[in-house]
Amino acid sequence: MGGNDITKALAKSLNISFSEAEKLKRETKIVLGSEAEEENKNESEKIIVKILNQVTKEVRKSLSYYKTQSQKVNYNKMILSGGCANIDNIKDLLSEQFEIPVIIGNPFEGIKIDERTLDVERIKKLKDILATVFGLAMRER
Repeated sequence: MGGNDITKALAKSLNISFSEAEKLKRETKIVLGSEAEEENKNESEKIIVKILNQVTKEVRKSLSYYKTQSQKVNYNKMILSGGCANIDNIKDLLSEQFEIPVIIGNPFEGIKIDERTLDVERIKKLKDILATVFGLAMRER
């Protein structure tokens, strides 16, 4: 489950095109705290939170399984990556749900970029969707 699942759910539920749903996803802010009452949420936020709750459930299952395999494991933070990391307040929502800090991963951390050969500003804008690509490129063989 990921960003495309959220976009597809928005498109289907709101009867809009995929590109309209993608735009809406990027513009939606998840409301937290006392303002987060269900009746105060707009329809797109409700759909996004519903998908995120499914993701949270799956992550909890994976973490629980992993913990049963290695009791010495201790989670002290979660790193969020991908395009959905840009949804307003997503890291705070996940931090509340998992009760650990959530940080937005930066695939360029520790990497030097030659400004003479690459458009650094364009690369920075794409950093969230390039995390998997960079990870695969950097892994040890």
